[in-house]
Amino acid sequence: MGKPSRLLLVFLSLTVIPNAVLVILKTSNPQNIPRALSNVVEAGCDCRGSRVFAEAQELAAAPRPTVNYSQVASETPRRANKTKYSRLGTQLQLDYAKMCPRGSLMLGQRSQFVPNHLDCPSLFIVGARKAGTSSLYMYVSRHPSFKGILLDRGPKVGETYYFSSHWKSWKWSQYMKLFEHTSHYTTGESSVGYLTSCNVPERLWRSCGKQAKIVILLRDPIKRLESNYRMRIRLQLRGYSNNTKASTMVNLELERFINAALKNGADIQSVEHSWEKFRCLFNPSSNMVFEGLYYVHIMNWLCNFPPENILILNSEEFFHNTRGVFEEVIEFLGLPPLDRNTTAFITSTSYNTGRGGQGPRQQLSEMDRKKLRVLYKHTNQPLLNLLDWEGFVWS
Repeated sequence: MGKPSRLLLVFLSLTVIPNAVLVILKTSNPQNIPRALSNVVEAGCDCRGSRVFAEAQELAAAPRPTVNYSQVASETPRRANKTKYSRLGTQLQLDYAKMCPRGSLMLGQRSQFVPNHLDCPSLFIVGARKAGTSSLYMYVSRHPSFKGILLDRGPKVGETYYFSSHWKSWKWSQYMKLFEHTSHYTTGESSVGYLTSCNVPERLWRSCGKQAKIVILLRDPIKRLESNYRMRIRLQLRGYSNNTKASTMVNLELERFINAALKNGADIQSVEHSWEKFRCLFNPSSNMVFEGLYYVHIMNWLCNFPPENILILNSEEFFHNTRGVFEEVIEFLGLPPLDRNTTAFITSTSYNTGRGGQGPRQQLSEMDRKKLRVLYKHTNQPLLNLLDWEGFVWS
């Protein structure tokens, strides 16, 4: 920790040191003090009138620096990317005041924030589904300084869904039990439904703060949908079987999406200026068309999570330059760099490709693709502009 801080010396003087004070000793963050002092008293320390107690209260009341996230993007130097299309949130030209709805966590002046937990995982690969997330998580898990979880679960590798599906049913201790074997390592998870779950950015921010680093992979939304459809058939998910025709699936998914959008007063042609009307239309994996509205999902994350902690990747680039993208992620996580022979070896295997065994033969027809192109053209272009993916085209 280095030279003891004034805050540390204050609390070393206390005779009772419960868990809350141990948190203080780890972070030396004055904003933790009020909560800790209350817990000290509850733990039995009769020290309300003591000098150290009064001094701690003074520290808690002292002015603290604030961060204006509306200025972060414009003031952060643009770094040299290892890959052409990878983007940190701070590299994007984002006018928070105009583009984020009222109530967004990253709007305006914010004092130093203290998360609810300090024992958080570091990496969260949040999606998109069928965009290479399983392979990326497996590659990172093979880094000597990173320890992955649930590595034997095939297509569900690294998935916990604590911040979405299990938010109300699991305790924090249950969640962290999944990471018991990862002490002394960097760790993380890969729940691909987090990208499209509208409440996850806020939940993760309040739980973990800037300890959490977000990685997002974006794939051509039509190819993503087709791959998702084939996976449902292959794994017999959500009532899908070899008898589920692609055209039937596309029509049903489009109909459900359009009806939900109309009911919520959301106009796909003006999504760039009213994206927030789309963000909570469906729960994760409930509509495959909705999952491809990347502009909506990316804006929700950027408006509610620190941009410097978000890395956005291009799946097509990941498929063709796997090693380069992997090295980009290693740097983003702050893991020790590996030599190129090692990264080449780690990335030589693909995971969850759906190529094993007899896969479904159904494919989207040209008419199916045309219907989807008409819809996605309204969300693809604002996204490509936001990410500055100049010259890049999706189908």
